[in-house]
Amino acid sequence: MVTDPFEDLYLLPQVYQAAQEVMQYLFTHREGPFLVKTGECRNLMRLRHLSQRPDFIDPPVKAVAAYDELHGTQLCLTLYTYCICHHSIQQTCERLFTHRNTVFYRLRKLKEDFGLLLDDSEEAMPLLVSSALALLQSHQDQLFVRDFSLRPGENGEGTQEEWQENGQK
Repeated sequence: MVTDPFEDLYLLPQVYQAAQEVMQYLFTHREGPFLVKTGECRNLMRLRHLSQRPDFIDPPVKAVAAYDELHGTQLCLTLYTYCICHHSIQQTCERLFTHRNTVFYRLRKLKEDFGLLLDDSEEAMPLLVSSALALLQSHQDQLFVRDFSLRPGENGEGTQEEWQENGQK
């Protein structure tokens, strides 16, 4: 693990604490070799602190997460991605590697079946935070590591044996 550079020596205790949190997380949630910068996990660590407050997840988003778990759908992931892509359908499709009609269908379902106000600017932050926390609760932590991609085979995925077969360390 590598920390972000810092110039003020008095920040060392904070940098050390952040590095320790990331290491503790990695040792309990990852297998095999890893190389990560603490800054890449900053959002994940922030959300982990917020996850201790389940009341931060709005009830309609809790219902979406429960629906996803029951039916194996990805409505909550679509909601989160739509929010972080600034409500851009094209960017949401690209980030999810999903067809445009599928994204339209999911967004319509979120609006009609769960009553989410996706186009209300007052709801943007609560929807983003709620969907992020719901995804974190469903063990989709990797989404909150910077530069993570949903494309299969990227981001150092695979077992240690697969890494050795490919000549990687």
